[in-house]
Amino acid sequence: MKRENIFWLLLNSLFIIVFNLMFFLLADTVDSKPSVWISYGFIHFAYLLLLATPLLVRKGKVAYIYGRTLYLITVAYFIVELITGVTLILITSEKVKVTIIIQVVLAAVFIGWLLIFLISNEYTAKSIEKHEPENQN
Repeated sequence: MKRENIFWLLLNSLFIIVFNLMFFLLADTVDSKPSVWISYGFIHFAYLLLLATPLLVRKGKVAYIYGRTLYLITVAYFIVELITGVTLILITSEKVKVTIIIQVVLAAVFIGWLLIFLISNEYTAKSIEKHEPENQN
């Protein structure tokens, strides 16, 4: 593995390491309610999606534009999820259904928003490919 890849792996792992360390040191995980674990899982899900964003960026001459919008969406979802998840963890609700509904609605809004931008990126890329030969003449 290249040295640079190791540095990126460490940088990408930094949040998850610190978050888990704080979670397990500060929370009473033995007596945690299911709602706490649901929020914990969704925070990790949001972070993994943030890390997976480069895989969603369409390749091409304007890939940086596609990447910006996708990163904006995934970062926004991660921040909202982190705030919501930590709040729900601190509340430690007995009502698992409420936690699941909140988390699933947030994830569904994010996935819908993401899919709209991915579709938009495809239309934009096809339009650019179509107009490139015309501009070269």
